[in-house]
Amino acid sequence: MQMIKSIINSLRKIFSFTIYERKELDIGKRFQIFPSKITLLQLIFIIVVSTYVIVFGIGLLWVPKYEISTKHFKIYSSTSIENTKNVGEAVELVYDNYFLFFKDILSETKSDTLLKLKLYDTRNEFKTFNMGSGWAEAYFLGDTCYAYYPQNEVHPSQWMEHEVVHQLNEVIAKFKLEKWLDEGIADYFGTSVIREGKLNLGEVDINTYPVWLLKSLEISGNLKEDIDKKRIIPLRSIITGNGGPSMNTSFNLYYIHWWSLTHYLIHRENGKHKDAFLNLVRDGGNLESFEKNIEKVELIESEWYEYLKELKKLIR
Repeated sequence: MQMIKSIINSLRKIFSFTIYERKELDIGKRFQIFPSKITLLQLIFIIVVSTYVIVFGIGLLWVPKYEISTKHFKIYSSTSIENTKNVGEAVELVYDNYFLFFKDILSETKSDTLLKLKLYDTRNEFKTFNMGSGWAEAYFLGDTCYAYYPQNEVHPSQWMEHEVVHQLNEVIAKFKLEKWLDEGIADYFGTSVIREGKLNLGEVDINTYPVWLLKSLEISGNLKEDIDKKRIIPLRSIITGNGGPSMNTSFNLYYIHWWSLTHYLIHRENGKHKDAFLNLVRDGGNLESFEKNIEKVELIESEWYEYLKELKKLIR
């Protein structure tokens, strides 16, 4: 309550004068927290600032129970020590495998400081203190990864693993990636099986997102028909980010495409084209670099579609 009063007092001081010559709204008598007269521009600004404070400022109120350091990460956590250590072990596996996978195109090989992670005990807690997260189950922002620990999932560290790859892409590798490729690489690592303390890159864990969505993916076996009926997004739209459905309503479908295309590019013909994929990553993954390093999109689309059909068989 004291914080809210402080914010209100600050806003009153800021807007105690008139900005420009605008028609004034005499609403002070109804809303006594504002000056007696306020311009429309001031009112709009107050609403925007107040919304920002509420949506993003509430995260500052979160207090972790534990702070645990691993070799490369600093984890601020409100879940149990056991869960936190589980996530710490998983992200260290991601870190080591990331540098092994990209070693030929990385100029940096380590971070001078520990990478920051915020781990919440439940989804409800995560959503409460990250009101701007929207539909996301986790996210990376600034220099920090934010995720929660889903107790009922087989692979509960997957969300943080995914975000750590975004963190490594930006903070360490400093890749400048198109969205499809940035997400695809994060999905590739986050959906890989962890078994007996090892991360088996490319071995698909059916208990991870977006793999588990394949069960509900309705495809006919005919690429043209599925594109026409909007079951499949054309790869040109996936790579360019233009011409596809709204991300807000079709984000699950996008993630299936980003993950499956990345997996296909890495493993097609038993991994013979990994160097071409690495060159694509180095170039950023736009349409020009895709067709330079891989092939013309329309020529590879049917082959990827067949690969997607095989991936779908993993989920019965």
